[in-house]
Amino acid sequence: MDAQRAIGFRPIQADDAERLVGAFERLSARSRYRRFLAPVNALSETEVRQFTEVDFVDHVAWVAELVCEPGRPFAGVGRWIRSRADPAVAELALTVVDAYQRQGLGTALLKLLAEAALQRGVQWFEGTVLGENQPMRALLYAYGAVQVGYDMGAYVLRVRVASVAGTL
Repeated sequence: MDAQRAIGFRPIQADDAERLVGAFERLSARSRYRRFLAPVNALSETEVRQFTEVDFVDHVAWVAELVCEPGRPFAGVGRWIRSRADPAVAELALTVVDAYQRQGLGTALLKLLAEAALQRGVQWFEGTVLGENQPMRALLYAYGAVQVGYDMGAYVLRVRVASVAGTL
């Protein structure tokens, strides 16, 4: 990636709401559908607050930002939210703005999330992935994900956090 597209990674902050909305607006309809498993045209104020005001205990989120561009817009966001039913499991979500897909940002965000998860006692990531979302499925399968469910065209995949973090 050239200097014009230099990427920095950091935890999300409560004052990132505008950048998060900007990244969402730069997603194609297909990428939005893949992320939310439904057609979503805008994020509500509640969603933006939930996505940016995280506790970094049971909800961790990292961003990939374009450090050389004015306002440092987001190129991607990854997060996990710990399951209330099983604190060793967390729901995983990764989103990369279309212009930056297939450049390793999803992998980098996944690894950062895995390191944070291990530090907080999370042993498994689970993600619901559309069957047609081959890039996300391939990413998780590369780390040993197994299918634990299937519903209406979406796979529920589970991957051991330690395998992502490289500690196995």
